[in-house]
Amino acid sequence: MMPDRLKADWKGIINDSTIMIARQLIKSKDDQLQRNARTMIYGTISVGLGLTFLLINGLDIRLWADRLSDILILIACAVTTALYLMAARSSSEFGRLKDLLMKRIDARFCSCEDPCNHREKFLAYMYEVYKINLYY
Repeated sequence: MMPDRLKADWKGIINDSTIMIARQLIKSKDDQLQRNARTMIYGTISVGLGLTFLLINGLDIRLWADRLSDILILIACAVTTALYLMAARSSSEFGRLKDLLMKRIDARFCSCEDPCNHREKFLAYMYEVYKINLYY
């Protein structure tokens, strides 16, 4: 779902800064999902290369650099491990944006003068449409 739907559904009901923070939160969640997928791919490749190398050469360190293929497997394993570590770095952007949006929601959420249920509807909307839980 595109964040533009968020703007279309909530424009005029809540302020623009809240919509902008929510759009950034949705984008951050999508980025985090992609990063998690890359982490799984690189981790699987790295473990597979490492196990292949150990099955070919065993645990004897003296046999680890006899052939060119052994050196290439070691280099490939090191590269994929480095890619895994870069992809696995923790991202605090999602948590920071979620906290900021929750503070914004708890403060002045909408421009209604009378008591309304826009806050509860927005929390339910974010959970149902984007699977982002802002209740806690």
